[in-house]
Parts: sequence; structure tokens; C-alpha cells
Amino acid sequence: MDEKRKYPRKKVGAPVLYKGGKKALERARLRDISRNGLFIETASPPKPGEFVILNLDGRDIGKELNIKAKVVRSILGDGMGLTITTTTDDRFLRDWLSS
Repeated sequence: MDEKRKYPRKKVGAPVLYKGGKKALERARLRDISRNGLFIETASPPKPGEFVILNLDGRDIGKELNIKAKVVRSILGDGMGLTITTTTDDRFLRDWLSS
């Protein structure tokens, strides 16, 4: 099967905090990330089309990073696929992903 993603994903497994939909702040796990998307493991993800705000801890990736993303895929009991719309440091994300 051919890969359709523009950028390769980096496996991470780091904890993440997110807020989205009608939920308060939730803890989840970042499964993988690329320059324009990511997958978050969470039992009850928001619906596709909703926006979430994510916080990645600096202890896990080297710098605290906040990301605004749109839910493009939601799998109850597994997680959500997201498209990144903005970050607090695009250059850091790009450099970290290429390391």
C-alpha cells in the first residue's frame, strides 16, 4: 500500500494534554506526529471537524509546544487523527522531527 501522507510520521509515545469539543482538559498519549498531522490516543475523542488545543511537555520533546489542530478522524476507544493548523514554534517542530 502506498503512503499518502506528505510528511513521514515520527513515533513518539509521549503524554499530551488536550482540550477540545465540550470536554475539559484531558490527558492522552501522542502516538505519532509529522509536520502537518498527528495521532492522539484517547478513549473518547471529539468528532471530526472540531478543533483541539494540545500541550506537549518540554521534558518529553525538549521544549513545551502548544498546537491547535482539527480532528479529521475520530475512532471511539482508540483516538483521533488531527491536522495541525498552528503551533507556538513551527521551526522547533520541523527541526525536532528531522532529528
